Amino acid sequence: MVYSVIEALQDVFVNDYHADKVIQFHLKKNKKWGSRDRRFFAESVYDIVRWWRRLAFVVGIQDIANAEIEKEDVWWKVFAAWYFEKNQELPAWDEFSSLKTENFDFGISQRSIRESIPDWIDELVAEELGADKWEKALAKLNSPADVILRTNTLLIKRDDLVTELEKEGVMVETVANSEVALRLKERKNVFITESFHSGFFEVQDLHSQEIARFVQAQPGDRVVDACAGAGGKTLHLAALMKNRGRVIAMDIHDWKLKELKIRSR
Repeated sequence: MVYSVIEALQDVFVNDYHADKVIQFHLKKNKKWGSRDRRFFAESVYDIVRWWRRLAFVVGIQDIANAEIEKEDVWWKVFAAWYFEKNQELPAWDEFSSLKTENFDFGISQRSIRESIPDWIDELVAEELGADKWEKALAKLNSPADVILRTNTLLIKRDDLVTELEKEGVMVETVANSEVALRLKERKNVFITESFHSGFFEVQDLHSQEIARFVQAQPGDRVVDACAGAGGKTLHLAALMKNRGRVIAMDIHDWKLKELKIRSR
């Protein structure tokens, strides 16, 4: 399991792959993992990616964007620092034998390192927002986001979707000021549910859902989604237009549009 975490981190930082794609690859590769193992793997990778600058600094790596990160032991050190900060005792493995956890110092004074953000972003936003507002915003940015579903109203009503998901053991709650959004009460792999394979919902950030609503597209309109990506907002626009009209999805990355074709099917 931990070996897979290390491989995934190398794929993200050395091979420059997208974290979500790397996680999907490893989850498909290790089909025998139980739900607890799958959750540990995904949350570990996402959390270490989120805090990579802070963790690298703690283990003495000043510049993680260089050839040093290609060494596998670097990622064992980073994992060890992350695991140690979670108040977990490191296993007596060879990979950790040379580490001295008493040297781990998480009392970092420099905010950009402590919060794992680039220096230029820290300086720019602190100047524009003010230090107090920026500190509060950083706390939110570094917190795991809620998992939000968007009901596909072309196929099902939101209340009916709640019922279907609960039958499958997925507990959700409605979201204020939205007629289609549902929030997971606890994290689950919703992509294996019958409801997902029936096209009843998409996983989509709440604020992304607001963008399609803001456009106020009507049935019969022609809408250009000029930065479509994998098509979350494209599909939302189609639903709001009740599948009548035309949505032109564009992106500079062809692989993202291929993903959109799969999602739209």
